[in-house]
Amino acid sequence: MSRKDEVREAFNAFQSALMSNNADALDRLMAPDYRGFSIRGELEDRQAVLDAWGSSSLSMEEWRHEGIEIEVRGEVGIVTGNGFVSGTFEGVGWEHHVHFCDLYVNSPSGWQVFLSHAVEVSPPDSGGAAVGPSEHPESR
Repeated sequence: MSRKDEVREAFNAFQSALMSNNADALDRLMAPDYRGFSIRGELEDRQAVLDAWGSSSLSMEEWRHEGIEIEVRGEVGIVTGNGFVSGTFEGVGWEHHVHFCDLYVNSPSGWQVFLSHAVEVSPPDSGGAAVGPSEHPESR
C-alpha cells in the first residue's frame, strides 16, 4: 500500500469513528497533541473532540466529500477537499457545506490526525445563501 493510500485509509477511519461516535477509535486515530479549528474558528483540543464525539448528544448522520486531494510530504499527510456534513446536537439538526484541510503525522502507531481545519461555505448553486444553524461543537 502506498503512503498516500495509508493516509486515505486513516482519513476514512477517522470519518467512520466520528460517524459512529467511537471515542476509542478516535483516541487511537488522533495524535496526542491534536488540535483543530471548528467552522466557527474556535480552537478545539484533543480532549474536547473526544468528549463531544464520545457523547450521545452529538451525532453525524451524513458525511459526503468530493475533490479529495492527498499529498504526502515526508512524515506529514495533507488531505484537502469539500464536504457536506449533517447530524444532530442535543436533538437539534445541523448541516454544513465545508472546505477542509486535515494534517496527518506518521507515528509509530500509524497515521494520526494532528491538525484539522474546516471552513463553512455556501452550498453549491445557492447564490451565497447560508444553510442550517451553525451553533454546535462539530468540527467538520
